[in-house]
Amino acid sequence: MKKYRLSLYLAAIFGLLTMPAKAQNLETAHFLDNYIFSYRLNPSVTPYLTSGFFTVGAGNITITPNLNVGMSNFFFPVDGKLVTGFHKSVSYDTFIGPLPDRINFGADISENIVSWASTSKKGVFRNFEVNFVTKDHFSLPKEMFQALKPNPDNPSTESIVANDINLSSTNYLEIAIGRTWRPINLFSFGIRLKGLVGLADIKMDIDNYTFTPNFGEEKIDISGKGTFIAAATPLTIPTNSSTEYIFQNTRPSPGIMAKIPTSYGAALDAGVNFYLWQNRIQLGASLHDLGFLSWKTDKYGKMEFTESVSTDNLDGKEMIGKLLRFKKEDVPEEITGRKMLPSYYNVSVKVKPIQLVTLGAVANITTYDGNTDFAMRYGLAFTPFRQFNIAASYTGTKAAQSVGLAASVRLFGINVYAGIDSFFKNKGDGFKPMTFSPQYIPIDPIQTTINAGVAIVFGHSKERAAEIAKTKVKSKKVKEKEQEESLEDLEVMQQEEPKPLSKAEARKAEKERAKVEAKAAKKAEKERAKADAKAAKKAAKAGGAVVGAAGAAAAGAASVGVTAAEAAVVEATTAVGTAAGTSAVKSEISAEAAAAEKAAAEKAAAKKAEEEKAAAEKAAAEQAAKERALEEERIAQERAKAEAEAQAAAKAARQAAEEKAAEEARAAAAQAQAMQQAAAEKAAAEAKAAAEAAAAKAKAASMTEEEARAAAIAKAEAEAKAAEEAAAKAAAEAEAALNSGVTPTPETPPAEPSTPAEPEVPAEPATPAEPTEPAA
Repeated sequence: MKKYRLSLYLAAIFGLLTMPAKAQNLETAHFLDNYIFSYRLNPSVTPYLTSGFFTVGAGNITITPNLNVGMSNFFFPVDGKLVTGFHKSVSYDTFIGPLPDRINFGADISENIVSWASTSKKGVFRNFEVNFVTKDHFSLPKEMFQALKPNPDNPSTESIVANDINLSSTNYLEIAIGRTWRPINLFSFGIRLKGLVGLADIKMDIDNYTFTPNFGEEKIDISGKGTFIAAATPLTIPTNSSTEYIFQNTRPSPGIMAKIPTSYGAALDAGVNFYLWQNRIQLGASLHDLGFLSWKTDKYGKMEFTESVSTDNLDGKEMIGKLLRFKKEDVPEEITGRKMLPSYYNVSVKVKPIQLVTLGAVANITTYDGNTDFAMRYGLAFTPFRQFNIAASYTGTKAAQSVGLAASVRLFGINVYAGIDSFFKNKGDGFKPMTFSPQYIPIDPIQTTINAGVAIVFGHSKERAAEIAKTKVKSKKVKEKEQEESLEDLEVMQQEEPKPLSKAEARKAEKERAKVEAKAAKKAEKERAKADAKAAKKAAKAGGAVVGAAGAAAAGAASVGVTAAEAAVVEATTAVGTAAGTSAVKSEISAEAAAAEKAAAEKAAAKKAEEEKAAAEKAAAEQAAKERALEEERIAQERAKAEAEAQAAAKAARQAAEEKAAEEARAAAAQAQAMQQAAAEKAAAEAKAAAEAAAAKAKAASMTEEEARAAAIAKAEAEAKAAEEAAAKAAAEAEAALNSGVTPTPETPPAEPSTPAEPEVPAEPATPAEPTEPAA
């Protein structure tokens, strides 16, 4: 018999049914300092670094799968291939033995559509979210698989009964508005109100299935009993001729948007947090999803059948129709009503021994479908700098332990975060990471929460802003202290060594003095106002309304004179005496009037003293201003005198330099003139000597004396003219130097002209021989 086919068909059914169990947030994120969705974990907690953020679309998604079986429970390697546990090569003990008594598939999924948060000027943190939430659950007993894989070592034809098979799927929109207040540094509280819009709610409760094998005919006799309830107007589930629902043909209803919502509901999150030891210790408590949904059921069916099903050539769709045979009926009135949401509670503690490290623990209690779960988780976080934070957490029972990881990074106004509550798991064989198939199906059982997202963040949180403000106040105090110290140092310097101040220093000192005087005047005014208030209170306590009138009259009289005061007192006394008619009242009023007169006199004296003090202060201020003006005038005179002396000294130095330069220029000119005259005289003498020598030679030669003398004179005149030009040039340079104030450098006297070479005397012509007389 092809029994294993039925197992495949049932496995296909189970695969079509998805699941969640209990609502949950990322618990490891409890220990992250800058997790922007910290208000989800506890509405009284706000992000440390962020005053607000914005995210839209797939900005944040949280998945909480809860599967106590994995692929390794249903698929086994045989000869290099994966086969199901119903394969003949897989033994009964290998497949059925490790299965738990109940097989659970579950998952909660929260998909964020839009989120926004900001901090008001008063420090109130506000947040708004719209989320799509789906919660699915499927559970069946181990007997379902025992019926489909008989034990060959102990064959039996007895019927196998599988009880309590449950399937549920809840889907709705969540619109949440939250506020967080911190009225004092030690305490904060917050709430989140959620409006719920139902989309669909489906539930199948199968009381039992009875499976009776018929090996001879390759059939199995199945009988079942159960109930189907749905509030799902957006979905249409057709029926067959027997009015049985055909679930495999489910489709969206026409005009689906007009059929939404199918219900309304509300829920509440609330929390408190206490801050101790300068925020290094935090104690928190919170509750979540305390609320309901009022579903309007529109589909209802009952199942009660017995049928013999052939396992030969039966496909998955046909098997679904054979097993889920719910007959449509009218919805009972008692079915429609409220449905409580799965809720959970947290209690946490966080300690920050140093700024970089956070230690903590969180206890979680979850209630759903009448069940209660308790879990404890411990965490450690490391924050090397404010924009980056990583955390690890640990939880465990006797059966297994697991380790979670989370991280958050903020950079350039963008925050990215991701985390998982159970990444490493230990079942007694050491911690091992999660493993998945290529189709991302968990190979081992998994019960964890996965959270990831990205958001645009801005601003500082209230705590961070307080730190910045504290730093600014501290800096301001230090600056004020430095100003006071500088003012004291200035006063000490002025007392020790009075010296003239510059204009800037004088202005600064005047400002500081004015500040001190204003502060002293303000303090004195407060003291006077306090004394006046005290006196007025004492006077008011001394008498009643009538005495107050008398005192007012006496006070008014004090401003115009004693006579008027006495008249007012007498008038007030007479009026009171006439009204009361008793001497005791008169005496009391007289005493009170005297006291009022005394008080008025004291007030007048105080006022006079105040005026005198003000006049004295004014006179002192005027005297100080006068002294400062005289001091400034003296400083200006001394400065002007010094400038005049400096100018005179410079002028004298300049004149002395000019006179010295002129004297040197005149000496140079005289020297040049003397040298010129000496050179001319020398040249003339030499020329004369040369002329005489030339004349003598000429006389001896055939050259006439007049010609030689003329040649020598011409040459001497040329040399004398050259000497005169040189002398004129030297005189012009000396005069120019004298006019410019530059001392001229005396020129080196010209070299004495060399003695002119004596002109060559032409050779005397040979005396012609006397003609010889011819011989006789």
